[in-house]
Amino acid sequence: FYVAQTYSRTEYQRDGLFKNGYYPTNSYGKSEKLHFDNFGFKGGITYKITGRQFLTFNGAYMTLAPTLRNTFNNSRVNNNVVNGLQNETVASGDVSYIVNSPKFKTRLTAYFSKIQNQTETTFFFGDGAGVDDPTTTTNESNAFVAETVTNISKRNVGLEFGFEYPITSTLKVTASAAYGEYIYDNNPNVSLNIDAVATATNTYPVVNYGEAKLKNYKQSGMPQQAASLGLEYRDPKFWWVGANFNYIGNSYIDVAPITRTDRFYDDPILGIPVADANQARGNQLLKQEKFNDFTLLNVIGGKSWKIQKNTVGFLASVSNVLDTKYKTGGFEQARNSNYTQLNQDVSSGTPAFAPKYFYGFGRTFLLNLYINF
Repeated sequence: FYVAQTYSRTEYQRDGLFKNGYYPTNSYGKSEKLHFDNFGFKGGITYKITGRQFLTFNGAYMTLAPTLRNTFNNSRVNNNVVNGLQNETVASGDVSYIVNSPKFKTRLTAYFSKIQNQTETTFFFGDGAGVDDPTTTTNESNAFVAETVTNISKRNVGLEFGFEYPITSTLKVTASAAYGEYIYDNNPNVSLNIDAVATATNTYPVVNYGEAKLKNYKQSGMPQQAASLGLEYRDPKFWWVGANFNYIGNSYIDVAPITRTDRFYDDPILGIPVADANQARGNQLLKQEKFNDFTLLNVIGGKSWKIQKNTVGFLASVSNVLDTKYKTGGFEQARNSNYTQLNQDVSSGTPAFAPKYFYGFGRTFLLNLYINF
C-alpha cells in the first residue's frame, strides 16, 4: 500500500500597465493579491489473490486553485475578481482486477471521479447577450462579453478493459475497450462581464444570468465509448508489422451555457419573455449534438539490419488507412444567445453562426529512418 499528501499555495495579482477607458479607476496598477491554499491526499492498496492475480484500489481527494484566466472577470482590461471564487475539489477512486501470466495479460478497471466548484471563463460577441440602455436609440444588448460559469460540478464514471495474448511466439493479439459516462452534475451559475456598460461609477459591470440548466448534459472533449483490436507479427529476421482497428463513439459538442439560462427566452431589449417562444422548439434548438461514431484502421511496421557494430532500420506507418472523415470535437457559438435570433438563424437553413467543428486528419504517412552506433 501507499499514502501521499501534498500542500500548495497559489498567489495571483494583476498588474495593469495601461489605463483602460472603460475602467479608468480599476485597470491601471496592481489588483488585490489573491491567495489559494490547497491540499491533497491519495492512497492505494494491492491485494494478491495469487502470484499472478491482483486486486488494486486507489483513491484521492484534493483541492486545486482556479487558473489565472478563471480568477479575473476579464484580466485583459480590469482588476475585477470573479465573485464567489472557490478552490476546485476533486474526489476520485478506482478498483482493478489484474491477471499477469506468461501467456495471458488482462486488466479490468472501474473508476469514479467527482469535480466540484469548477470555474470556466470564455469570451465571445453575443447578440442579445448584453444590457440595452432604454434611453438611447442604439441596441446595446449586442456586446462583446466575458462569460464566467461558476460552481460547476462534473461526474465521471466508467469501466476499462485491456487484454493481451500471444497466439504464437511471433503473433500477438491485443484488445481494449472503455465505456464511460461523463456528465455535468448540477446547474452552475452564469454571469457576464459587459465592457460596454462600464463607467467610472460602474466599475463592476457584471450581470448575473442565474442558473444554466446543464445537469445531465454530456461533457465534451472526449469519447464516452472506445474500443481497439490489434494484431502484431514479429519475425525472427528482425522485421515486424502490426495493425489496429479502433472504434470511437458517444462524443458530444461543447454546449453554450448562456443559452441554457432562463434569459434565453427573454427579449434582449424589453427584458420580458418573448410572446411567441415555444418550449418544444426551444428544447429542439438546445438539444446537444452527438457526433457520428467512427472507426479507424492504422498500420505500422519496421525492419532493422545489423551492420558490423551498427544497427540501421526504418519504421513506417499509415494512419487512417480508410481515409475516414470524422469530427474530433466542436462547440456551439454563443453569438445567438436568445431564442428569437437562434430560431431565425437555424430556420434559415444556412445558419450564419452554426457550431464550429474540429476534424481529424485523413490518411497520413510516416517514414522514420534511424542508425544506432
